[in-house]
Amino acid sequence: PYEAAYILVTVFDICVLLWEVHAASWLALTQALEAQGGLSDSRIYTVIADIVCLTFVVDLTLRLFANGCELMKFPVLDTISVLTYIFQVIVTHAWIDRRASLAIRVVSSHLSIFRVGRLVRILHVSAFVRKLAAFRTLRLIAYSVSSPNAVG
Repeated sequence: PYEAAYILVTVFDICVLLWEVHAASWLALTQALEAQGGLSDSRIYTVIADIVCLTFVVDLTLRLFANGCELMKFPVLDTISVLTYIFQVIVTHAWIDRRASLAIRVVSSHLSIFRVGRLVRILHVSAFVRKLAAFRTLRLIAYSVSSPNAVG
């Protein structure tokens, strides 16, 4: 149950991230002149990002308390992912409606790649994902992207 819930929240987070990137791209394309001072932030995306970020912070905190800080069990990618997510949320609130007009907002957006990295890691190690046929294509994409023999 925990693994399934964690995977669903992570997939939901990536879907919301893709939705926000698509919406920002469309806004920049259709309203290029108005967007020069910065793209506006969707309030619903901001609230969803806050809730998901808080969920990941609580999850990471509980896992660190449960497992301790043993080197072999320390979730490095999850820690980096959560810290960059916190940074992104803080920057979004500090400079609301200034997306793409400030370097710090651009950097915080680029750091969201760590959230995608978490999904790739889950697809590699999760027995839950391996059992479900619905994730087969996504798993194949993740393997091809992260394989050392991948072209590119």
